Formats: sequence, C-alpha cells, structure tokens
Amino acid sequence: MGQPASAGAGSLKRRTPPSPSLVASQDAADRGAVGKVAEAELTQALQEVNFPPLIAWDRSGKVRLANEAAAEMLGIPLDELVGTSLTDLAGPPRDVEHTMADLAEGRFVGVHTHRLVHVRGGEDRAVLATSRAVEVDGRWGGVTAFVSEAETGRLGRDPLKTWLDLVPVAVGLTDRNWIVETVSTEIAELIDRTSSEVRGTSLLGLVDPEQVDELRGARPDVDQPRSIPQVRFVLPDGGEVAVCVLLAPRPEPGTGMRFALVGRIESYFPQQHNRVADLELRLRRIGAEVRAAGLIDTAASSTFQDHPEIGDLSSRQWEILSRLLDGERVPTIAKELFISQSTVRNHLSMIFQRFGVHSQAELLEKLREPRRG
Repeated sequence: MGQPASAGAGSLKRRTPPSPSLVASQDAADRGAVGKVAEAELTQALQEVNFPPLIAWDRSGKVRLANEAAAEMLGIPLDELVGTSLTDLAGPPRDVEHTMADLAEGRFVGVHTHRLVHVRGGEDRAVLATSRAVEVDGRWGGVTAFVSEAETGRLGRDPLKTWLDLVPVAVGLTDRNWIVETVSTEIAELIDRTSSEVRGTSLLGLVDPEQVDELRGARPDVDQPRSIPQVRFVLPDGGEVAVCVLLAPRPEPGTGMRFALVGRIESYFPQQHNRVADLELRLRRIGAEVRAAGLIDTAASSTFQDHPEIGDLSSRQWEILSRLLDGERVPTIAKELFISQSTVRNHLSMIFQRFGVHSQAELLEKLREPRRG
C-alpha cells in the first residue's frame, strides 16, 4: 500500500503536494482535514474505514452517519445510532456541547478531548475524541473519531490497523518560550532536521513566518491537545513541508508544552483521483492524529523532561520506555504494541546504548536520578 513511513527525509522533497479539497481548492477547506463533501461520498468513505470508530453529526448534535466500528464500540445497531444525540452517547454533556460550539464558531479547526462514551449494556469507556468541522451537502456539521485511551499510543502493526504506521509521528517538549528541549528522532523524516539540530531551536522559528501567529495563538491553556491540521515547516533547502501540529500543556503549570508533529498521509502516497478514496485518506488521517494525541501523553512523564538522552530515541522507543517505567514486562509490551518480543528487546538494547547502561535494572536506577545541571 504505497511507500511505508520508513522512507528517509530525502524522499520528502519529492513528495506530491497535498490533495485539494474534495469539492473546492480553497486552502481553508483542506485545513479542516475533511472540508466540504457530498453526503453520498462521506457515507461510502465511512463504510470503507473500519478503524477508528467515526461519527458524522449535524449542527443540532444529532448523528447523521457512522461506521460499523462506532456502532460496535457503543453497542448500538447502526440504524439506531443514526439520529441519536451526541450528548446521549458521550459526556460530560456540557463539554460535548462546548466542543460543537467551538467548531461551529470557528474558534478551532480541530479539537482533541478526553471523553466517556456510554456503552449500551456495559460500563462507560474512556476515549480520546478528535473532532473536525465539515460541510455536508452545504450544511455545517462535524466528524468525530473515538479511540479507546488504551489504544491511542499503540505504535505496532495490528494487521487490521496497519495504516497507523503509514506516516511518521515526532513527539517532543518545549519550554514556556517555545524552545524545543527534546524531540524524538522521527523529526528528521518530517522536516529534514535531526533531533540534535532542532533541540535549542524555537518551534516557531521552524515554521513559515506567515503561520507563526496562528501557531502561537493555538497555545493550549487546558489539558487537552489543540490541533492545527496544516502547518508549513521550512526545510533546510528552503522548501516547505506541511504537517499536522498537536499541542498540549506540560503537567507543571507554566513550564511549556508537549507537541506532536504528524506527517500528512496525502504527502506520502500518490494523489487520489477517486474522490471517495481521497476522503477515506482524510478520515484515516484523523485516526493518525488520535494516535499522536495519545502518544504525547507519554511525554508528560517527568522522566522525559529530566534526561536529555530521550532526544536520541524514536517515538516507538519512548512508548516502550514509558511502559517499562509503568512496570510492564517484555511479553506484555510486545502484545500491547503488536510487535515481537525480539523487537522489543532490540529497542531496549538501543535504549540501553543511549543511556550508557547494560540492563533494565541499571536503566531504571539511572532514570531515578535528578535532573542534570
């Protein structure tokens, strides 16, 4: 299915431009990830996406369309799900209403929120919800993807969810002045700069000057990721590349931000000439952003703030290390990330090398050391 995410940074310069909006070429429409679309096309695209659970809703907050994954997650037959109010499916109700209002009034182009969805005949389920404004047949509404919080950070290749690894995701931390303190190694695949080159640089200084104010204005003041679907980063050769940027505050007030940069699926695969296939890619991009939003929770750990060696690790290694710190053993980590135990051990060997240790016990002891300098 096209070129995998392991393609090097050099390939980025030869990527095809992002696809235009489904029914218009306006940049503003494309930035919302879904934009304007015909209901028949959205219906067909939803049927083709079996993960994540997706719901399309109208201005009144009623479900207009959904995929089978959403019906299965909620324990509601698909024909019953259509017409149900979002506030009856997820809560807290007031927060759901605020999200819809934020999107309707154009305050945000994308909103990532933690929600509890109500499972019929079962217990409420904690999920990360990612919502986008969308215009369906000229009527305003939205599309929301729901992913269990237990799944948001998965970096492996579940056979049913291989698209999760189609694009690189870099995660990192900035201080209160936007200076990058650490970032995972995938940054090189995204903007042609290594993590060591980016550390100590202003995140704002890496983007197109015309978008600096937009990025600065998206700085989050609550513990929910904010999303800017298309931010142009300037490459060393003077070119530009568009990525999705997610921002969330660090746990300690006033200390800076956690961020994730997500490659745009359209930039890594040939432009789709079929409008439904194009829309399907856009829906899948929302799923990739959900994963990234869950992954930046990993960066909330004080461990990732206190040890500069973290910047020499990939986001996959961040996830493995985070799970190791939570007390998980290799077999459990392998199962949860859908990778082999030998792959986990290979990553651990790389982590040991970066930290200058030779065992898990030495690593854990070193990670308990206080901040240097």
